[in-house]
Amino acid sequence: MGKKRLAWPDVAKGVSILGVIVLHVCLAVPGGMDTLLARANSVMDPLRMPLFFLVSGFFSAKILNYSLTDLFVRRLWFFLVPYAVWVPVEINLKF
Repeated sequence: MGKKRLAWPDVAKGVSILGVIVLHVCLAVPGGMDTLLARANSVMDPLRMPLFFLVSGFFSAKILNYSLTDLFVRRLWFFLVPYAVWVPVEINLKF
């Protein structure tokens, strides 16, 4: 059997992501910063991004053992391909 996935990192990252979504919704909606949700979300101000990066960094130790080829194939490829595809599309749409 494979390794069992831990639930707490997913929950912690999910909470921080929801905090960012709520923040952006409160900023975009007129009068949104005057709501109870915005006040409750302000409690998460010091936690939102640090929590996300802390949990993400907790699992980054295995990446330090990758060779350059492994890093490219396993990680960077999945960022470079969408970037290479969508940046020209976005540039063309803007102009």
